[in-house]
Amino acid sequence: MLIKGFFPDYRALKDKPSIPLSCYEGCKVGVLLEKILNFHVKSGNKILDPTCGKRYIWEGFVEFHKWNIIYSDIKDFGYNLVCDFRDLKFDFKFDGIVFDPPYFFGVDNSDDRREEDYGGYAHSYEELCNLMEQAKDKFQQLLKDEGVLILKCQDMFHVKTRKFYPLHITWVNLFSNTYCLKDIFIYKYHRVSPTAYQVKDRPCNIINHTYFLVFQKNI
Repeated sequence: MLIKGFFPDYRALKDKPSIPLSCYEGCKVGVLLEKILNFHVKSGNKILDPTCGKRYIWEGFVEFHKWNIIYSDIKDFGYNLVCDFRDLKFDFKFDGIVFDPPYFFGVDNSDDRREEDYGGYAHSYEELCNLMEQAKDKFQQLLKDEGVLILKCQDMFHVKTRKFYPLHITWVNLFSNTYCLKDIFIYKYHRVSPTAYQVKDRPCNIINHTYFLVFQKNI
């Protein structure tokens, strides 16, 4: 039983772009990212995407001009900088960081062409955790006081090892020691075919949801 007035009227909120909903589906991920930035980062502020790849996360994004966005990646995809994010140095700090780290673990010798699109980051789960630990510390250096870190992640099922990785929980536990979790948004994918879980040599993990975790730097 719902108590009238206790829960917000989401139909009304949908017409107010300044107040994004918590869960989306059926749109490009960039549409949700733009709503998050509109809500959490002021227009004109500096934003860094340190692992931009081919900017798939920005597909559907419209108003790029509202922010000063710097793109960087370990490979040259034709954007601002070519650099491992762990080596980035600036003479200023950012108001926001959009971090979409590479999640290619357990895919050695796969022919998944997306690995090349994301800078060739094939590694183990343990190496991914180490990379995230380094990111946590690096972004403390790059963010302004009270700057926001928008971390994109997924829940992933690795078919070959029959393991489920709730990375949205793992990263909250890791980053919350240094940052304050302000917000969480969920992007729901279309229904995954049951047969996908039976393909033992599947070259990629199965993803049901993408999460945007919004952290604020502790000062």
